[in-house]
Amino acid sequence: MKTIVHAFLLLFSVYGFSQINYEPGYFINNQGVRKDCLIKNLDWKNNPSEILYRFTQDGDTQTAKVAEIAEFGVGEESFYKRFKFNVDVSGVSLYDMSHKKEPIWEEQTALLKVITKGDVYLYKYENSDLVRYFISVSPHDKVEQLIYKQYLKDESVIYENNYFRQQLLLILTPGQSTTRDFDKLKYTEKDITALIAKYSTSATGQLTYKDLSGQHGESVINFKAVASASLVNFNYQENNSSYSFSESKPALGFGVEVEAVFPFNKNKWSFFAAPNYQVMSKIEGNEGNNSYSVSYNFIEIPAGVRHHFFLNKKLRLFADAGYRLAIPTGSAISFQGLNLEIQNAFRSFCGFWH
Repeated sequence: MKTIVHAFLLLFSVYGFSQINYEPGYFINNQGVRKDCLIKNLDWKNNPSEILYRFTQDGDTQTAKVAEIAEFGVGEESFYKRFKFNVDVSGVSLYDMSHKKEPIWEEQTALLKVITKGDVYLYKYENSDLVRYFISVSPHDKVEQLIYKQYLKDESVIYENNYFRQQLLLILTPGQSTTRDFDKLKYTEKDITALIAKYSTSATGQLTYKDLSGQHGESVINFKAVASASLVNFNYQENNSSYSFSESKPALGFGVEVEAVFPFNKNKWSFFAAPNYQVMSKIEGNEGNNSYSVSYNFIEIPAGVRHHFFLNKKLRLFADAGYRLAIPTGSAISFQGLNLEIQNAFRSFCGFWH
């Protein structure tokens, strides 16, 4: 038996996504000249290798590469500065994790994202799954990586090099010996930013720094009801026999969808799962002298990635791609007095919706 399920989902939900536009910004070139312009705000996850800009909304689009940009900013949410630096490129997954405690240094030039401004600047370097934090002090002409590294011993035990705690202790509390706030500090943007905030408060209670970490956005979880109308096609051909039958019946279903929206690229990427239960009308018929009946109800679990496309301010499309598992429940096929087992179905899918 060959079973093909085509599901057309009717989705009911309310979204809050931002469209990628050219927004007011600036960049400073190698001669120190500031150019105010409109920059295409891609809400970069990785450190950008270039920017697209215009001087008017209808003007020609121009490109500036890393080598041409000393600094740039878009609105109040994205600031980047170019540095030449050494970065630890040690692997972060078990598959390629190092057996050495010391960093594996590589010299790079990149635009680092500014997380905090003030007496102490915090920067973020991100390249796929590699995330590193950097710090600078006045006059902020060079950066130093905050060192954190996981490494293996004996192929099974993971150790940590937490030297970044000592680095921050020396920079934020010179001449002091207290380590309570540093001993359990985690190598995360949230924890490091909070620590800098605590030690960047003047005697009058005024902050001596600006926190930009919250401008990037956060992950969002969406829930929505899912109704489905499916066409289920059954095609059966008995081996070594001319006996066969083919039927199509609609199936109705209901369920829920959970979508985790990623906090980058203007929330255009997400992961979703939409478990639902579908019920098909019973099939009964005769093929020659042979009778048959089919009852098919199933739990369907599609899961995958989603990308949103903004055609204009009101019209949005999205593309899904992933895998779908169909698990029969209360289902049976019988013909000529015999009962057949319906097995689970697992296949890939892709499609566009709006």
